[in-house]
Amino acid sequence: MFNIEVIIENTDIMYFEAVRGLESSIEVVQQTEIGSQFTQKDPGSVDYKNIVFVNGRESLHQIWDWRNKIEKGFDDKRNGVLRIMNNKGIDVAQFRFYKSWPARIRCGFDSDSIEQNVLIEELELTVEKWGPFKDRA
Repeated sequence: MFNIEVIIENTDIMYFEAVRGLESSIEVVQQTEIGSQFTQKDPGSVDYKNIVFVNGRESLHQIWDWRNKIEKGFDDKRNGVLRIMNNKGIDVAQFRFYKSWPARIRCGFDSDSIEQNVLIEELELTVEKWGPFKDRA
C-alpha cells in the first residue's frame, strides 16, 4: 500500500510507502555578558534535514534525468508537496518543501520490478526548507 504522495515541479506524481527525515532544528547561540552569572541563549541558524522517501515503485528516468542536470552543474532545485494519507486515502498531513534536489538514490529490483523496469528503494532529497502545507488565505 502506498500512503505517501510526492508532487515535485516538472516531475510526475510519485508514491512511496514511508518517509523519514522530517526534522529541523535551530542552533542555540550562547552568550554570557561580562559580570553576569547567566548565559543568554538565542536562536541561530535553522537546519532542515534531508527527506528520505522509502519503497516507491516509480519510473527511474525522471529522477535520473533530474539528477544528471544537478551533476552537470545546472541549478535545478525544485519545490514540492508531500501528502501523507491513511489507509482510506484521507490526508493525515501535508507538507511543502522548497529548493530540493536528489542527493541520493538507492535502487533494488525483484522479479516484478524488473519486468516493469521500476523501483526506487530510497530517494533522498536535500531541501532548504520544509513546513506544514498552508494553502488557505
